[in-house]
Amino acid sequence: MNEPGDLRGRILHTNPASLGFWGSSGREVWGAVMDMAFPGGVASLVSLEDGTTSLYTSTGGGVIGGGAHPPVVEATLAFLDAVAVYAPQFPAADSDDLPDEGHVRFHALAFDGRRFADALESDLQSRTHELWPLYYSGHQVITALRLATQGK
Repeated sequence: MNEPGDLRGRILHTNPASLGFWGSSGREVWGAVMDMAFPGGVASLVSLEDGTTSLYTSTGGGVIGGGAHPPVVEATLAFLDAVAVYAPQFPAADSDDLPDEGHVRFHALAFDGRRFADALESDLQSRTHELWPLYYSGHQVITALRLATQGK
């Protein structure tokens, strides 16, 4: 399975200070990546504290520049707030591996390091996994991205 873009890999290893992020938001998390594996590929949502938002797919598609749209920024910041609540429970991560088909991986990009958690997408969809609020918040970002970029 191909990784959805070199940009995903770069953001997973970025020093937040190099982007001008130093915790001014009051949140311990400066970014998040939500990887969703489906038959034949992976889609990765990347959300950063300055509102930068992109969606990459391993099949070559995607949307960048979502942060230019206020509804996308609003959804992105709500997603980061949700990730910040759960991130302390996640184990430390140093792997860039993509999730297996049918799974979702959440990467919390925190100032003190990267953490991640995996869940079955079906459990997230049915709200039987404790991380379902992250999944739904991430999908609100994807919906805002889709609406902001329709027809472009």
